[in-house]
Amino acid sequence: MSTQTPKSILSKLIFFAKNHTYHLFIFCSFFVIVCIIWLGVLKEKKLPIVHQIEDSPLIKFYKSLEFAGEGFPVYDSACIHLLEKEINKNKEHPKALKALVNRSVNWFSVIEPILKKNNIPDDFKYLPIIESQFTNVISPRGATGFWQFVSGTASNYGLEINELIDERYHVEKATEAACKYLNEAYKQFNNWTLVAASYNLGIGGIQQQLLKQNAKTYYDLKLNTETKRYIFKLLAIKALINHPDFFELDVEFKKSGSITNHKKIKVDSSISDLKKFSEKHGLSIQLLKQINPWLIGDKLICNGDKKYFLSIPNKELIKQLNEQLKKDSLEKEKEMGLIKNGDSVIENLQKLTIN
Repeated sequence: MSTQTPKSILSKLIFFAKNHTYHLFIFCSFFVIVCIIWLGVLKEKKLPIVHQIEDSPLIKFYKSLEFAGEGFPVYDSACIHLLEKEINKNKEHPKALKALVNRSVNWFSVIEPILKKNNIPDDFKYLPIIESQFTNVISPRGATGFWQFVSGTASNYGLEINELIDERYHVEKATEAACKYLNEAYKQFNNWTLVAASYNLGIGGIQQQLLKQNAKTYYDLKLNTETKRYIFKLLAIKALINHPDFFELDVEFKKSGSITNHKKIKVDSSISDLKKFSEKHGLSIQLLKQINPWLIGDKLICNGDKKYFLSIPNKELIKQLNEQLKKDSLEKEKEMGLIKNGDSVIENLQKLTIN
């Protein structure tokens, strides 16, 4: 039996390397890629140490977390990661979070009774926060109002839209319309988490993915980024609102009472001039439309037995709102007065910054 010296082995290896450089490069590259993927999987799968402790406060909190009575997969590291990501995003801006939550808490008293009347779980009151942050924003697709209805869907669920009114801005009526959709979706899924997800992707969209992926729950589905984040955003905002101390948030959420401190005036005959109508009740037309944003024209037509209800604040609240409206107007005038048409963008920004 012949023996090989270390020198001869080394020379053969060098010879092999010189003649198989390309193959060695491919092998090494493949090996590196596999290692990177493997390490990434380990990093994704591995729970933070606190999650591995059964009796830790955080794991107990996640065990108690649910949406509409349906549990959260507390031991799924990917789900925990997505939830914590949404919680941390909100925590990064405590002042904005406080303003958002205070606005939301004030509107809860309006929509909670409507959800209850329609047998919709209370947790759906968080949905308008995700959709619109309780502002009358218009999306690039034309979705409008707190519940973000596009015009076609709004009409299908009984909301009136024309050149004079847009009931997508009518909080009570839009909430009723949303309840119709949610109950319709529940008949399809028999699962409230999937119902909430369908508000983003549509009933047909969720059905298609359930069939395509042979999945049973929302948490089993592989979805587009927006829909995949949707439930986690709901859970995050619910957690932050209900447990600010747990997340060490130095915020105090308050109800102002200004939203519900209104009387309702029934209108069953046409109003030819909303400005005169508003002045008769001691407020400007701007304030009337601010309180009733669904009024988009300068008159209100009642055909047949059609009737509407207008919200009118009490005298004390009218005074407060008028003062705030005047203050806001002065601030805008002051800001606009600083800017001259001939100034450059940088000069305008400097003026506004100095102010």
